Amino acid sequence: MSHDKNVLKAEVLVTNFLVQHNLPLATADHLGQLFKGAFLDSKLVKSYACAKTKTTAILNEVLAPECNEYIVPQCKVNAYSVGTDGSNDTGVRKMNPVSIRIFDVNRSKTVTNHCFYMCLTEGEHSVKASTIFSVIEDRFAQDMMPWNNCVALSVDNTNGKLLEYFEFCDQEYQSILKHLSVRWLSLECCVSRILKKYPSLKSYFLSEHFADARFQRLDDWFSNPMLEFALLFHIAAMPLFTSFILLLQRDEPTIHILKNSMRSLGANWRTILSSDKS
Repeated sequence: MSHDKNVLKAEVLVTNFLVQHNLPLATADHLGQLFKGAFLDSKLVKSYACAKTKTTAILNEVLAPECNEYIVPQCKVNAYSVGTDGSNDTGVRKMNPVSIRIFDVNRSKTVTNHCFYMCLTEGEHSVKASTIFSVIEDRFAQDMMPWNNCVALSVDNTNGKLLEYFEFCDQEYQSILKHLSVRWLSLECCVSRILKKYPSLKSYFLSEHFADARFQRLDDWFSNPMLEFALLFHIAAMPLFTSFILLLQRDEPTIHILKNSMRSLGANWRTILSSDKS
């Protein structure tokens, strides 16, 4: 194999690696310099030149068509499953990547193709299940993918379903908050959001019925009339602790102010307790 073909093979393999591990394509801008610094004696690395633009071209013009040519014929004769989950973009357009999973008889293994299609939905009803399904169905029709062979469909449409309940309760809908690894920093935001949207959330969990154990726990909690009072109690105390936790999470040294901050925390907490007793 010639030198140029070896370089191209390396660029394709690296692009495939980025996709398999769900890494940002912008990573490719740094890999070339990293390889050249790590493998000083490699002639192949010296010719490696595959930044984000070229990586994107390889992905869209080489790997994607190759995957399509492999997956589509399989789905026409074998059973397959479909999964999709809409993006959390706040704009009018939403991305709905579609994943296909098949069992390859020739290779005796299950194969999952992530982002097989990137279906875009637009407009006011872009998150509704009917809109998403319509776009996916159009893409399937283009490749003559038979729905008869589809044995499972996985759709996470929580945002769309919640939106209906928010409209019914005449409340403004807000996107679901993402959990932070530092639990205390996300807890106050989540409890505050639950209290603001309590009527809509309660209506949702008491109206929907799923066998999932986590859903059942939420259903039980929202059925308890004391839940709202408990959340109000927590939200009254959380800001005091959250501000102190933020102090501890600073990058710069805080040892010189820690003693006074702890005293202030204790004094404020005693004030709250004494006011509750009175």
